[in-house]
Amino acid sequence: MRDVDIIALLVYIVSLLVYLAFSYYTLRREELQTYRTKISQYRAEWLRRQLKENRYDNVLNTVRNSLVAASSLASALIIMVGFIINKVVPDGERTFFEYFTTNKLSLINIMLFLTIYFLFMHIRLLSRFTFLAGTDLSIIKKVEGEEGLAYLSSMLNRTMNQFSYAMRCLYYAVVAVLWLFDTHLFIIATILLTVVLIYRESFAKVEFV
Repeated sequence: MRDVDIIALLVYIVSLLVYLAFSYYTLRREELQTYRTKISQYRAEWLRRQLKENRYDNVLNTVRNSLVAASSLASALIIMVGFIINKVVPDGERTFFEYFTTNKLSLINIMLFLTIYFLFMHIRLLSRFTFLAGTDLSIIKKVEGEEGLAYLSSMLNRTMNQFSYAMRCLYYAVVAVLWLFDTHLFIIATILLTVVLIYRESFAKVEFV
């Protein structure tokens, strides 16, 4: 691997860690008026209104749409991961680890694996949320020791955050594709993506990413 490629990989890893650290920090600071905080409040209010008006069917339809989208995307990515793995099989002269750490396709695969993981977590939490949303709120409070609506809102927001993480990983996977064509473009795109994501979560009034 050339020196410029090593630098590019370091820039990619550092950028990803910076974004994760920033995301982790803002997620736990509810007083910060980030876009994520605002959209979480909107989701909670939407859920409260739907349950108050006994519109569980609206909640179920929304969940179903999200489940279909996440499942379809996960299936497509699994096929893609299998195709890439077939391309990075050792040629006999190098071990799998050596080939895996020197082949640029491996970076794409790692990000796709992370995307699939977060999609599976999203599906898992949504499946649990589906039947809890149809449960008497007093039962949830009795079992969980927390107001039923607050518990459901928190679960819904955690669920959607998992999908957001999956999309972020997919963005970084797409950027990693550029490494196959031009290293300098890969570095620029990585930094630009990180700046845009941080800006959107901090200052954007509308979701454009």
